[in-house]
Amino acid sequence: MTSTVIVRYGELALKSEPVRKRFERCLINSIKRSLRNVTYTIRTERGRIFIDTTATAKTVKILSQLPGITSISPAVKTKADLDAIKVKVTTLAKKILKPGMSFAVRTTRIGEHAFSSRDINIAIGSYVLSLLNNLKVDLSHPDVEISIEIRDNDAYVFSKTVRGVGGLPVGTQGKVVAILSGDKKDAIAAFMMLKRGCMVTPLILDAYDGIGNHRTGLTIAQAERLSLFGAATSLWLFPFKDLLNQVQKKTDSKFSFIIRRRCELRAAELVARRIAAEAVVTGDDAQSIAGIMLPNLHTIDAACQLPVLRPLSGLEVNEIKKIGVKIGLKLAKGSKLSHPLKGAVISAEEILEQEGIINVRKIIEDASEKIRKIEVR
Repeated sequence: MTSTVIVRYGELALKSEPVRKRFERCLINSIKRSLRNVTYTIRTERGRIFIDTTATAKTVKILSQLPGITSISPAVKTKADLDAIKVKVTTLAKKILKPGMSFAVRTTRIGEHAFSSRDINIAIGSYVLSLLNNLKVDLSHPDVEISIEIRDNDAYVFSKTVRGVGGLPVGTQGKVVAILSGDKKDAIAAFMMLKRGCMVTPLILDAYDGIGNHRTGLTIAQAERLSLFGAATSLWLFPFKDLLNQVQKKTDSKFSFIIRRRCELRAAELVARRIAAEAVVTGDDAQSIAGIMLPNLHTIDAACQLPVLRPLSGLEVNEIKKIGVKIGLKLAKGSKLSHPLKGAVISAEEILEQEGIINVRKIIEDASEKIRKIEVR
């Protein structure tokens, strides 16, 4: 049976009319990409997007993870007529209400009608009480809420609202390159930028042996997952293995971590320039930043002329984990190298001297000739 999925958005509704329309178009495009394997029709009214489909559960699950959406409700559509609404509410009430339970009816309206929202609440509540035995009305803490949303000539009846991730629709802000190493924090950082409306292009710094390697495969799986939320459907694979070997063999361990991170940013900037991206994203959180220390972080970022964004820098570890669970990313374990700085601040001059010894720029240039662009689906 065809149902109507009501899609609500938050920040988008606060924009001026021209901006709201542009943002809404971006959100609709994101919805169409995410529902590419679902049969549906889509329509819009101010403040709402309606999706008619027989694949209701699948649609709700997908859209609950899509940036720009605050909540979703699977509903049945009928006429904005009391008798028609009674029929749909009766069917729903018989499914979800059991003897001894309490319920409340909540109605919202847009448009001109011969009745008020309160009229509907009273009429429908009384009808349900007369129809089903051993129920009670509780407007403060009901076991079940039956919601009715009336918009002009149409009415929607539902009892479930699923929370979305919120944020802005993908494509409403700038374009960024997100470094993916297989570490869960990198993938979650990329998602956080999607949530703020950025178009994200994943970059894998391949420290192994190409896409056939297990760890690289896990990272590609993360990129595939991110594409469902609006990330680019292709990723860039930068050969990083030879560079890492050179850094580890020819530099002292107290320098190698910073040099490695500077090389990551150089590689990301190179890809960003190719696709006209405006920033680079990493998965550093507050804990890792504290370990690196701000003076060393400044030295690392100096290797990149583009802004380096760290969306996880203000989040606790548990908050980061919850985001990962919410969006269902396939996360690899412990793929990042630890840094042996141990509280030492390394001067930029020392780093530049070490990079000159191994000719980092030449290694990056040679590796850039072997960059691959692959489709994730």
